[in-house]
Amino acid sequence: MAKEVNTADAVAIEEPAQKAAKPAATVKAYAGWNGTKIIWGLTLVVLGVLLLLESLGVVNLDFAALWRLWPLLIVLMGLSVLALRGWVALVISIIATVGIVGLAVLAMTGTLGSTGQYRSETFKVGQSSGEVQEAEVRIKAGAGSLGIASHDEATVATGTIDGNSVHLKQDVAVFGNVQRVELSTDRDTQWWQGGGRSDLSVRLTKKLPVALSIDAGATDLNADLTDVITRSVNIDSGASKVWLKLGEKQATSTVSISTGASSVELLVPQNSGVQLRLDGGLSSRQLPDDLVKGDNNTYQSPDYDKKERKIIIDIDMGVSSFRLVRY
Repeated sequence: MAKEVNTADAVAIEEPAQKAAKPAATVKAYAGWNGTKIIWGLTLVVLGVLLLLESLGVVNLDFAALWRLWPLLIVLMGLSVLALRGWVALVISIIATVGIVGLAVLAMTGTLGSTGQYRSETFKVGQSSGEVQEAEVRIKAGAGSLGIASHDEATVATGTIDGNSVHLKQDVAVFGNVQRVELSTDRDTQWWQGGGRSDLSVRLTKKLPVALSIDAGATDLNADLTDVITRSVNIDSGASKVWLKLGEKQATSTVSISTGASSVELLVPQNSGVQLRLDGGLSSRQLPDDLVKGDNNTYQSPDYDKKERKIIIDIDMGVSSFRLVRY
């Protein structure tokens, strides 16, 4: 004969069983934590936010300084080999993520300090003679900033360079009636030692027509060429910001800009005729209302042919923003 079970006794038996199951569920939840995935995931999220803030101009970061943190790759490889799981993985991954992101922020903002010796030097190159009729200036800059303006002297280029573990190389020569000047920043350290950031300021002569060529890596470029007789400007840059202002000293000026992930702002005089060609995957563009669109991403001022001063612009950009402004 089957024995009847009291309902209250059944509930009493079931409750301890449920309570005993809860710790097991908790342990199972903690066991699901994968320390390596947490570290990589949180680090990428935070660095992505920093990149976004940099592109919006909220912060100014030195990405070249990240090279100094290359030993962290060994740390991450070691953590992945350990394959930690459970609550231990959670604690270690949080500590490691905070440490990695903190060091990255300190390095990119310059707070961590730099290797090598900081120096500041001035330069004056390209003494123009009576035979020199024009100048060709090439500037090659690494990580940092590059500022260009004008001066009243006959010297083709003067300026200063301030930086850590860098110095300025100069190559000057005269070919016929052309004075050629090449300025480039050179590192005193190897790439894995970090450093190498420089702030280069160049002033170009107002007295000679100038063909300017700039090769910039992760460099913020700020160039005011209003008073320079600019025959041509050629800019090739990587992940950087470019601000360029042109004047009306030359009858016809050509501008060619090729960049990667950058933002470019170009200022041109109100009375100059403009011919513009855009190419590449621009994320955004802002153009003056007076430009009329033609074929193959070309734009032109309606009275371009009648203008005494003309500016021909060729832009080839990656995932970037471009803004053309009249002043």
